[in-house]
Amino acid sequence: MPIEIAGNKFYTPAEVAKILGTSAAAVRHLMRRGVITAHKFGPRKWYISEAVLLESLSGTAKRSENKS
Repeated sequence: MPIEIAGNKFYTPAEVAKILGTSAAAVRHLMRRGVITAHKFGPRKWYISEAVLLESLSGTAKRSENKS
């Protein structure tokens, strides 16, 4: 379940992995490479904003359209 801060929703890497149909490790790898921008809240918690998630989903759709 995403957290909401100032009207913005934030998801954990595990939640994003479930949405994208991949593993949490793959999401963390994309975060390290800078493909997915994440925000650190607290000493160890990383979150991805809903805006970044939607951008990732639209980017995935564009890449699959280009393969056709």
